[in-house]
Amino acid sequence: MSTADRNCSFLVTTALEDFWDASMPMLYLGEWCCRFSRRNYWEKLPGQVMKSPWTSLEVRLEAMRVCDAVCERLIIILGEALNAMHSRQHSNRYWRILLEPWLSYYVAAMYDYLIRMGRAIEANPELISLGLSEESFVVPVGTAEFARLMKEDPYNLQLFTRVMRFIGISLTMKNYPVRDCVPKQTITVPSWRVRAKQIADVLLRSLGSRQTVLLRSSYFPRHVELHLFARTGRSVRRLSIDPPRLKPLPVDPVRRLSLRSGLPGYTRFEQLLRETLPLDIPQSFVEGYGALGEQTRNLYRERPRAIFTANAHYYDDVFKRFAAAAADRGTLLLGIVHGTRMGAPAWMRAEEHETRIFDRYYSWGWEKPNCHARVVPMPAGKLIGRAPIGADNRREGILWATTTAPRYLREFPFVPEQFSVYLEWQQRFFAALDPTLKPHARLRPHHEDQGWDIVARLKHTFPSLRVETWKIPFMQSLRKCRLYVCDHCSTTFGEALSADKPTVLFWNYDGNELRAEAQPYFDALRSAGILYYDPVEAAACVNRVYGDVEAWWNDPGRQRARRLFCHRFARTSDDAIGIWSNEFRQVLESVAHPAGGSTLLASHEARSAD
Repeated sequence: MSTADRNCSFLVTTALEDFWDASMPMLYLGEWCCRFSRRNYWEKLPGQVMKSPWTSLEVRLEAMRVCDAVCERLIIILGEALNAMHSRQHSNRYWRILLEPWLSYYVAAMYDYLIRMGRAIEANPELISLGLSEESFVVPVGTAEFARLMKEDPYNLQLFTRVMRFIGISLTMKNYPVRDCVPKQTITVPSWRVRAKQIADVLLRSLGSRQTVLLRSSYFPRHVELHLFARTGRSVRRLSIDPPRLKPLPVDPVRRLSLRSGLPGYTRFEQLLRETLPLDIPQSFVEGYGALGEQTRNLYRERPRAIFTANAHYYDDVFKRFAAAAADRGTLLLGIVHGTRMGAPAWMRAEEHETRIFDRYYSWGWEKPNCHARVVPMPAGKLIGRAPIGADNRREGILWATTTAPRYLREFPFVPEQFSVYLEWQQRFFAALDPTLKPHARLRPHHEDQGWDIVARLKHTFPSLRVETWKIPFMQSLRKCRLYVCDHCSTTFGEALSADKPTVLFWNYDGNELRAEAQPYFDALRSAGILYYDPVEAAACVNRVYGDVEAWWNDPGRQRARRLFCHRFARTSDDAIGIWSNEFRQVLESVAHPAGGSTLLASHEARSAD
């Protein structure tokens, strides 16, 4: 269909230019459509970016509440439907472990797309667009593939097409290879290392105790895991299993449509999900559920007393099924935070999920009452054995670490437009650095750019900016620099502070709001001149202290603020292995002798009743 003579606007939903009509005035649904690397093309076209519907925090929080409520209902409904489909009687907790990492992401994205497109068609009733033909649609094989697909334009175009058809936008359909556009995983491990891991696992399994705490993606350094194995009477054991790759299966439309009958449809959003969710739910929960169980039985033959992980409970569906089934039998699930950021934000979906599914949850120093898990402050496993670095004027260079984020919404209240502000702050920070210091700075971008073209943006303005790759280990780079700068609230700044490395932090408070219990610790960093909520002020600090970081960093007040923060969010201990060994022994004792005065198992059984 020719659209050149139509008196209407064309809706652009992604950065895939094959699905644009440049002959018409264009309305870009969001800033993600306009890649910086393609600005020479789209800047010449007539069009505008639609105003975001999420400009106020209040509106974003309401969206978060809507999505959370929908997710809670769907976990129960889908769990019952999948139990019936697969002739199972699993608990709500079982299905929460399997479904929620996918479901919460999917629900939030679809809500965002529905609201944005609804606003677009209200303002432009004659909108038309190009959609993805149904022949090109894919069903993710599992949670991991879904997460990879959601980072790319083609799969989001598939979801946009579903929403556009639902709300009645006039569409012309076109084919596109959705799955082929996902970057292939190219990480290769030398065969001798694979063989060595297999031999080590067999050895540890043969030597290990039957009363086992099984470690899977623990974030403990390897030598720490071996120490724990020895000091707990061989009861704490690592399991080195690479997540298996799930294979696509033929889609079973009858089974999928059977899920639709039980889904609610009271609101417009629920009606959309009733149409789309049964078609988009990953195969590992429907057609591939049997194969998933077979892989789980082949890889996880143990029946441990407890299972411990830092992050395998998100995208590894085989592990999730193992852990969920074990929890239904009474095995304790132990989780540990995987970064300094946890425990601080006012809203964090990942933390809510983790404190719902685990029995004991190990923080890096903070506490949290009134949740399913018992939150236990412990020395940060990732930081065990790291020696302090300290301030040293003989070192050279400013290490500047940046981050990335999905171009498409992952969870409320965080929206893609906030990352655009982050990119502006990067420009403002580096522009404000003293010209004599700019040659000393080296940028360390995240290894995933996710389509923001971050390095290209900075190099366009500052051609001489030096860039460091992830081939250089972070701690090695941290030790070599004189001053560390971090422009986002994440794990690396906690690693730097715990290592006593001179550090300057800055980020926008909007999007990094703190809970009341965390505020005093960040306020202490602010008062000490370590943390800034303005990029120009942060640059002024760097300009001022770089010449003598020793005098600045070793100030007693500044060191007190650092130690106070680390004790809460990046705790370390000279006897960390001993503390962890004792904790694991107590966990095993509580499971083996629940009547011996411990309340751990009793509380676990009470909470598992959901």
